[in-house]
Amino acid sequence: MARVSGLLRAHVNFFQPVQRLVHKHRQGARVRRIYDRAQTPYQRLVASGALTPAVRDQLAAEYAALNPLRLRRDLDATLTALWHLTSPVPTPVTAGHRLRAAALSR
Repeated sequence: MARVSGLLRAHVNFFQPVQRLVHKHRQGARVRRIYDRAQTPYQRLVASGALTPAVRDQLAAEYAALNPLRLRRDLDATLTALWHLTSPVPTPVTAGHRLRAAALSR
């Protein structure tokens, strides 16, 4: 579980962009939403200027060392191994297959 948590933290914080709501206002019956440009949590943190240079350099080194494809493959492999430990039923290979299998078992 700790390995899954670490891999997932890196994947979400460095490679999953999020589009944040800046503000919304009403125009008659319609609500207009204004969104900021999509950025990863890492990009938002660096752009905020709240980091010390040492922490910023440490995060930049961590980001440079990551390979998104390898990270996703490691995450899938770890989840599959964890799935094998919890289920006697043969497990699907990809996340999409796991979601479909879970939906069918309900």
